[in-house]
Amino acid sequence: MHDIFDVLPDDILKTLVEETDEFAIKNVQSGKGGPFGASVHVYDLVSGDLTMIGDLEANAVIDKGMGSAHAEDQAMNPETVNALKSYLESLSKHSDAVVIFSSSGESCPACHSKEEILNRHLIDEGLLKSGRFAVTYGATYADTANIAGFNDEPYHRDMQKPKGSGMISIDRDNIINIPDEVRQIFEQSDVPVSVIALPDGRFIAGYEDRDADLMATSEVSAIRAATQKLRADGIVESWVLGGASRAFGLCGVSMGGCNAMDCCGSFNGQKMGNTGGARYFK
Repeated sequence: MHDIFDVLPDDILKTLVEETDEFAIKNVQSGKGGPFGASVHVYDLVSGDLTMIGDLEANAVIDKGMGSAHAEDQAMNPETVNALKSYLESLSKHSDAVVIFSSSGESCPACHSKEEILNRHLIDEGLLKSGRFAVTYGATYADTANIAGFNDEPYHRDMQKPKGSGMISIDRDNIINIPDEVRQIFEQSDVPVSVIALPDGRFIAGYEDRDADLMATSEVSAIRAATQKLRADGIVESWVLGGASRAFGLCGVSMGGCNAMDCCGSFNGQKMGNTGGARYFK
């Protein structure tokens, strides 16, 4: 099978995307976040059964104060990932399952990476065949730029550059040259740890915990912790980490700029359009 979309029913894919689009509108009206929705389903190529895993999710940047709380990220929460794994494990050996990840808009580079992580994890666990993870979406980067004022295309292009030559700079230094408090955090941890240095001098640590949350690398955990700390301080736009720096790794430490995207703006509930697109992972 060269392309999973050759055998997936078009009407099902269209319906799933439309559902996320409608949910995105409701999300904006509720004030929780941007106009983006996402969902996870399993389609059995043998029986034709379609099963929803978890709930429809939406962008929660405003609600949670985290720039990474995109709809796709919310749809891959630990509970849904565990439910997906349990469901795939329960299927008959005669089944031929396809995971369909639907979203109202084309995923940003970070969310695309998380989709790939989930796909590879399911394959590695023996729960999904290669080429059976399909991502389908409604609005393209151009659509979201024109309608909602979001444009992830520059970030997508930037991610194709060699490491350290794009928006995120990387400087290498010996661990003895970093602040004592940061060095102590590294030396006392037996798991990967990242530290964000806030402009006010505070150091916020995040620890890898991928057994509990597949996406919880140390870097992700540190960013989550930093934004939650800023929100607790009463800062509404806590997802903006401009001016912060990040140190990561237990040894061979790298320190670089942390430029978190401001993911929110003004929305009017307009539908994102249906230019559409799809990708599948091998």
